[in-house]
Amino acid sequence: MNGINFERQNGGLGRRLPGEDHITGMIFTDTGAAENKTLLVRTLVEAEQAGITSATMPIEHYHIAEFFRLATGAKLYVMITTGVFDGAYTEIKTLQQFAEGSLRQVGILRPKTTITDLISEVDAANGVCVELAAQNMPLSAMISPMLKNTDLAALPNMHAAKSERVSVCIAADGGGYGAYLQAQEGFKNVMSIGAIGALLGTIAKSRVSDSIGWVERYNVASVAYPKTMTGGVTQTRELDKPALADGTLIGSLTPQQIQAINDNGYVILIKHTGAIGTYWNDGYTATELSSDYAYIENNRTIDKACRGVYANLLPKISGPVYVDPSAGYLTADAVTALEEIGLEPIEQMERDGELSGGTVSINPEQEVLQTSHLDVTIKLVPVGVLRTMTVSIGFTLNISE
Repeated sequence: MNGINFERQNGGLGRRLPGEDHITGMIFTDTGAAENKTLLVRTLVEAEQAGITSATMPIEHYHIAEFFRLATGAKLYVMITTGVFDGAYTEIKTLQQFAEGSLRQVGILRPKTTITDLISEVDAANGVCVELAAQNMPLSAMISPMLKNTDLAALPNMHAAKSERVSVCIAADGGGYGAYLQAQEGFKNVMSIGAIGALLGTIAKSRVSDSIGWVERYNVASVAYPKTMTGGVTQTRELDKPALADGTLIGSLTPQQIQAINDNGYVILIKHTGAIGTYWNDGYTATELSSDYAYIENNRTIDKACRGVYANLLPKISGPVYVDPSAGYLTADAVTALEEIGLEPIEQMERDGELSGGTVSINPEQEVLQTSHLDVTIKLVPVGVLRTMTVSIGFTLNISE
């Protein structure tokens, strides 16, 4: 039909997400990019204006697009490396310093790193994150490695690692633009494109206490990308057909196979019977399930608390603190004042629904005059995550029985 058609665009106003929990880093290695880049982008358009287009850097463009598809208004720092990536993950430190310590999470695409090298690399990435946390710049890391079909039967158990600040994502798109890219010459059977952009986008838009597997809130399947990006090939909605990074469709696996991958601590995309959409299985970290930091939300919650308390207490460093002259210990007023300052960000997180509660306590009987040192104890009660339910159902002769 003749006429005028309108396509309503989104993102032109450049509205930003509140707070800083959404500030994210993305590091690309071994993608075949022609030049190094380190930059801040707030929209996909800004990335394209910086030369990261679907034609020049298709993999980088795809993951940046996926990030902003799910986290419109977030802030993204991008690092593209063309040199040899040595697996030491010092690039995390470099990007965090470039972002002036503001990164809350960082994703690293390692499209040619095999599963056999994964354990050592996870340990290396965790070591860098631990070092940054000691410098009051804590963050969580997500690695997207290469996956081959032959790897599925012998995936290493991530829960056997001791890397609580790192997660391993082996998810991918199985029918949209991501799958189209994976099938192209130069990528097929050479590297795994994965879904690190979508994972980071989900994390960036979520509250720090939220599980990324929350079915009610975090469906990641939505629009299809324009056919102009796929040479006219029609695609399904992105991530509507979840796959593993080797191209295996989740729908082709048995429930037992999916459960085995889940039990080994990998982050993947799944379908739930009766629910429209695609969802993350969980936010596992590469450590034992008995750890307090076995899930991404555990790390993000305590990291936010640490940052808040640090910001509040830092101005008091090298400042005066008064001592009861008759006892030689801190005065009650000094203790109360410091406890209230430390408690302020904890109470704000509680009001925001990110903590169930928390306390800050200081033992007044500390010899500050002799040591100039003060011990502060903080206890946090996190928000629980309802991961499973058992429902007992049956017939009865009498509803009261």
